[in-house]
Amino acid sequence: STVSKNLLPADATTIDVYKGAHAVIFMVDPTRKWTLDYVKTNISKIPDGIDCVVLFGKKDLSKLWTLTNGEIEEFMSSQPKNVRQLQISLQDCYGMKELHSFFNVPFLRMKAKYLQQQLQRAEREYEQ
Repeated sequence: STVSKNLLPADATTIDVYKGAHAVIFMVDPTRKWTLDYVKTNISKIPDGIDCVVLFGKKDLSKLWTLTNGEIEEFMSSQPKNVRQLQISLQDCYGMKELHSFFNVPFLRMKAKYLQQQLQRAEREYEQ
């Protein structure tokens, strides 16, 4: 089969990766400062109303971090309230309970929106 050479890549530069999203997760490797630079560049592209968590991984290897807590705090202080941060470790599951709790936030927002729509529908039906 022949594939057209004019096809565009299907990535964030050509499609809206936030369409239909209820939450965004950015993963920062604190042993590599450039990963925070990527987040700084892209976090402003998140549409209003979508919750975001910035995960700072490798908590178990904090002695190897090239990012300082001050740099993280400075970055987070400039973020809107829908952006949260967690330090996690995939090796010992540090922060996983908090990450799981974060997933409840967009789910409950979606549920509240649905219930609001149901309430409005019921009010319209009652008024008829």
